[in-house]
Amino acid sequence: MKPAVGYATGSFATRVVYDEVHGSTVATADNIERHASLGVTYDWGRSRLFAGYRWYYGDFSTSALRTNLYWLGANYRVTPAFTLTGAAYYTDVRNSGGDPYSFVPSSTYAFSKRTDLYAILGFAKNRDGSSMGLSGFGPSLNANATTLTATSEQLGVGQNQFGGIIGIRHRF
Repeated sequence: MKPAVGYATGSFATRVVYDEVHGSTVATADNIERHASLGVTYDWGRSRLFAGYRWYYGDFSTSALRTNLYWLGANYRVTPAFTLTGAAYYTDVRNSGGDPYSFVPSSTYAFSKRTDLYAILGFAKNRDGSSMGLSGFGPSLNANATTLTATSEQLGVGQNQFGGIIGIRHRF
């Protein structure tokens, strides 16, 4: 369970969450990862605006990593069943120039309260050796690009990514 506190009044809502993990396996028992997030939403008729910030600190046996993630987006209910959403994300990797951006437009069409069709596009814009993909960072995030000469192409260091997915979701 993650400790969280929130507040809502009328069209405005906000929530703060903190999470800390000590070693995900016996082999990584010394690792500590900390996350703190703040999110806000504002409903405006058929639209919802949202913004947020996440602070991350990872203390690993061989290195440490600190990032700040910022996001901003909106969704619009075209009809009661059809919603369009767009969001932009910026990751500030501390002590690095490799600060990637990503942009994600998506849509959902609700067949019922529990079943919908969704379509998501994503674009990750990397720079200065960043290796963020559409599902997060690759294994080279902490590495200096010059130490990855043999594998940098495999890891996608500095390369942009574009992808999409279409699916049907049913909630049980």
